[in-house]
Amino acid sequence: MESLSKIELELWLSSDDVRIADLIANSLKLLFEEGILETSGKSTAEGKSAVYICLDFNIVPLYRIYEFTMMQARKFKTEVMKTKVVGEDIPVQVLREVAGYYLQLE
Repeated sequence: MESLSKIELELWLSSDDVRIADLIANSLKLLFEEGILETSGKSTAEGKSAVYICLDFNIVPLYRIYEFTMMQARKFKTEVMKTKVVGEDIPVQVLREVAGYYLQLE
């Protein structure tokens, strides 16, 4: 069994409505329950809303979290503007996985 491998992110939305970020956060927790360690909607210092996510990347791939968040945001007529890493850097293996998905590397 692999050990817990944690990443903390904030996915910033174009909306300032924290309720939307909360709804997206709750949807993430329901869909990826084992891989999501913590999630919530929050307000940023710039007045936008953000979805805070703490996940175990050995259980749920980062690209799935990002894609799901983008799809949910579109339902609320908003979008993911940027992603911030909270705390430590993202491990290289996770970045390779994300690049492999988006670039369809073989």
